[in-house]
Amino acid sequence: MTVTQNTQNGAQNESKLFAAARLIQELDPSAQIMKMQKLLYYVQGWSLALTGDPMIESSPQAYKDGPVYPAVREDMKYCGNRKISNAKTGVLSDQDVEIITTVVDRFRRKGGKELADATHLESPWLEARGDLAVGAHCSREMSLQSMMRYFLSVPSAEAIRIKASVVAPKREPGADFFRRESAKWSDLLERLGA
Repeated sequence: MTVTQNTQNGAQNESKLFAAARLIQELDPSAQIMKMQKLLYYVQGWSLALTGDPMIESSPQAYKDGPVYPAVREDMKYCGNRKISNAKTGVLSDQDVEIITTVVDRFRRKGGKELADATHLESPWLEARGDLAVGAHCSREMSLQSMMRYFLSVPSAEAIRIKASVVAPKREPGADFFRRESAKWSDLLERLGA
């Protein structure tokens, strides 16, 4: 992969992150910084569980207040939502829009603090933080594999699965994602061993 391709992929991935944030704000104007972060985490988790693929290529970080996408946090906190406001939601597939809409509908009545408290009980956040105290500073990435495992195991996933199945592909959840991850790691290990 060339530097140009890598830069383009990074920009595309970031644009999808900001497009998801923009759609969330359009659907739920009450989604300020903390709530936005948790909704993006739930969107990513349900995308992994329903499609087997991440909607957003980056992983959230396990901040003390729950999962955070630092680029979106910085845009909301310091830039007046400039990147979110300028994001093009057209980069989102129909399936992405369906998942985002479903997640926002499901959590619309919950506040940011309530969602943060919920994430503190969920294994992806707990695993990423390890032995750190709840209030300790942390910026470790939450693994997509951990998120997929967790969201596939949540009993309430059925309601979202039913609605999202309208556009979700008919295949085993996670198979493609785990196959790609396995290939990536085996290639890396092979190169390191050579």
